[in-house]
Formats: sequence, structure tokens, C-alpha cells
Amino acid sequence: MTKREMHPRRTATSPIMTAFALAALTMAGIPGSSVVAQQPPTPPPASSNPAESSGQTEAEASPQKPIAHIAPLSPDRYEQVFAEADPERQWRSVTEPLRSQSAGDDADTEGAQTAGEDASTETQDVAPEATGRESSDATSPRLKSRQELAEQFGPTLETIETLVDQLGSSDFAVRERASASLLESGYPIVPILQRGEALSGDPEVRLRLGRLLARLEDQYQRSIESAFLAGTGNDMPGWSVAKKLMGDSGWVRSEVVMMYREVPDLLQSLEGTTDNRRRAIQKALNTPNANFRSVMGPDTRPALTALLMAAADPNFAPELATERAMLNQLRRSQGGLLLNGNASRSYGTNLFGAFLLKTSDSDRPEWLFHASDRNVPAAGDLAVRTLDETDQPQSLVQAMATLVRFDRADQVLKVTEFLDDHRMLGLNQIRDGSLLDVRVSDVAMATVAGLLGRSTMDIGFPEDANYRQVGLDYNRLVLPVIEDEKTKQLRRNIRRNVDELVRRHRDQPDQTDQPKDADPPDSSAPLDQAERP
Repeated sequence: MTKREMHPRRTATSPIMTAFALAALTMAGIPGSSVVAQQPPTPPPASSNPAESSGQTEAEASPQKPIAHIAPLSPDRYEQVFAEADPERQWRSVTEPLRSQSAGDDADTEGAQTAGEDASTETQDVAPEATGRESSDATSPRLKSRQELAEQFGPTLETIETLVDQLGSSDFAVRERASASLLESGYPIVPILQRGEALSGDPEVRLRLGRLLARLEDQYQRSIESAFLAGTGNDMPGWSVAKKLMGDSGWVRSEVVMMYREVPDLLQSLEGTTDNRRRAIQKALNTPNANFRSVMGPDTRPALTALLMAAADPNFAPELATERAMLNQLRRSQGGLLLNGNASRSYGTNLFGAFLLKTSDSDRPEWLFHASDRNVPAAGDLAVRTLDETDQPQSLVQAMATLVRFDRADQVLKVTEFLDDHRMLGLNQIRDGSLLDVRVSDVAMATVAGLLGRSTMDIGFPEDANYRQVGLDYNRLVLPVIEDEKTKQLRRNIRRNVDELVRRHRDQPDQTDQPKDADPPDSSAPLDQAERP
């Protein structure tokens, strides 16, 4: 027997509790009949796929365009993308461009001329509680006067007002029929409902009108999204920037729709100023995710994409806290979906690389390791810059490993500058009672070998430290901290082999000056093998 069968009373509302609730509501001055009124049926939850939520299949809602793979963008290209955005473009809602068409542009123009004349009359009609509510919301739309609505809707206005009055009827069936009729009238009657909600003194009427407005807004929003997905409607906020960074396809458009649902501020900021984008980024990174976990920030791939697009602004310089929050986001599951997805890999890699090159050297090893693991080519450029900018051993060795990961053989001579850097990394491994560690010079020798096509064992190290995913696993290069004669001889042999590789590399003629039928240089000559401990 289940718990529900053992305790049937738990499945129903207690009559005593109902009586107490009705008594409390009566004392508060709220009619019981208006409270227990059945709520209108709620719309089905929106599907995660915008095309499904609009009642269309993805093939019908999305244009038949192939997935575009975006080539890496140079810094000046990012400047051009954001420079072409219009900072003066203000968005209150994605549906605003079509609202004026559905409501009547001519009536709006004439109503604006008479707004000043009706202002005093309008103030007298507003209920006291509505006045306070309006004044507390500075972003609420301006209510149209009745004269404006009469010019716009004609005789239909009285019919709609009658239905609004019926929402406060004592007859439940009358209230339900009025709600259904208003819902069927569609989005054009929104100005009438907004005025009714603000002016009515009946809590039941205001409650039902608020629900109707929310449902009409949701329906209209879905229709706008469907038109955008099909490529026949108005552009979404930020689309002028997004399509240059992500491409234009049905899949990309569906991602942009999800961005607007989840992080509208980030998407709108793409067409604003750098300060707009900075505020939107800080807000997104300091907002609990949908599951209210301890980790802040976006929780989906579209939201993370919008975050990276806003951060791609060349004039945006992230603070250290922003860098660490972004790294935390990229390490989570949505970061893997963005950088490993077939459709999102190309633009996701570009956006990650654009932010990567802005990071400071505070967390450079973590950034380089994660970018190497995710195969972001910009990590190679950052590694080259790291060798010039920092003197921290951990950052230097991770930069060298990254150079091997991306086959940056053009940096061999640069790495040779660290062959005499004998600082320890502080790994402090213990094996067979001996304390082991790695020197910067050890990693430099392994890096030279890797860049020239040799493994670490080829030049004399005891273990193979070449690891394709991150370049080098320098934890495998450990040698005794207290050097005995055998360890000293091992390092001398490794250094001699590395010097020979560098000499061959320097003596190698420039391939651009060689005839096409010239034999390639022989790089397979054997090297001295040191006796391994």
C-alpha cells in the first residue's frame, strides 16, 4: 500500500482549512466568490525548441540554410562588427516594431496631439491605488485616453469595455466567458486591457486582466519568434552583431531566440555601448542560475554564447573577478556543449579565443590548460605572448606545453632562451624515498624536442611526456631534486641531444628558397641515448 492510499486526506483540501481561509478573506474585505473563482487554463509550457513552441516544425519555421562555419576573426574585425552596431537603438520589447502596426500608427499620432488636453481628465479617472501603482513603475507604458482608444477601435471599444466589466461579475460563468472572449480578441486590444487594469478598483478584474495581458504578450511573442525563425519577420535585438559572429542559419536563429528568452539584457547590449555590455555581463555573472545552485551565471549554451559575444567587444577589458567567473562558466557542461557541438564549434572557438587573449597573467596556467584541452587555436598566440610577458615558472612551463599542443615550431629559438633556467616548479613528488621535481629547463628541453618532432624519450628522459590533448605532461619529467652523478649525467646527455636538434634546425635551409624537387632534410638521425636511472 502506498503512502497516498494510507493517507487519503492528504490528497484533498480540508473543509476546516477552507472555512478558515474564507473567513480570513472576508475579514480582509475580499469577496469569497472572487477568490475561489476558477483560474483560466494556463498555456502549455514553452518547448525548449522555439520552432516547436510556435506550433511549427523546425523545417517549416527555419530557413533552409546550411550551418555556416565562421573563420577566425582578427581583432580589427571585431572592432568593425561592434562599430557597425547602432548604440542609439533602444529596445523595450522585441515586439515593439509590430505593436505600433497592430495598434494603428495613425491613431497613435493623433492621440499624441490630444494627450495634453486629456491629461487632467485622465488623472481624475484613476483610482487611488492605481495611481500609486503607476507612479511606482517608471517603465510602465503610457496609458491611452479613452478618446484615443475610441478613435482607434470605434464601436468595438464599448464591446471590449463591457467584457472587461463582466470580469467582476458575481456569476462565475459570466467571468469565464468574458475572459475567453477577450483572449480570442488577440493582441490588438492590449491598450484597452492595460487601461482597464490601471483604472479598475475591483481586485478580481485587475487579477484577471493581469493574467490576460501576460497570456496575450506570450502568444504575440511566440508569433514574433516564429516569424524571425522563418526569416520573414523583424530582427531580434542584437541580431546585426550575432549574425556576423555566428553566421545565419535556422539553427543559429533558434539559438538567438533562446538567448532572448534567457538573457535578454545581454542580447540587447550587443547594439549598445561598451558600458551597456559591461553592466549586462556583470549582471549575468552575478545572477543565480535557473536551478538556484551555488554557482552563479548562465546555465545553458545559448546564454553562455551571448555572454561571450558581449565580452568580444574590443573595448571591453575584463576585471580579474570577471575572468575567473568566465573560466568557471567555460569549465561547466555548457562550455563543452558550445566548444564541442558540430554547429557551434566554429563560432564558439572564435568567441572563446577572443576572450582568452584579453585575460591577465594572474590565472594564465589555468586558461592555457583549458584552452589547450578544448583545442582553441588562440591559446598558441597567448602562449607566445606569455613567454615575453611573465617570469612565473608555472606560467612559462604551461605556455611551453601549449606551444607543443599547437605545433608552434616557429618558436623553437624562443624556447631555447629558457634552457638555462634551473628554477624548480615545486611539484615535490616522492618516489622510492627520493624527492622529485621538474626544472623550467627540463620542460624547455622537452618542448624543443616536441616542436621538432621528437618525443621526450628520444632525447633521453625516462618517460614519455608527450600528450596530444595538452601538449606536454611535465609531471612525467620529474628527476631527483638532490642530484647524484647519474642524474647529472642524464641531464647533460639530454642537453647535448637538444643542442644537436637546435643546431640542425638552425642549419636547415629556408624551404621557400629550395627547388620543388629538392630532397627534404634528414631529421631522423639518431641521437645519443642517455643511461636512464
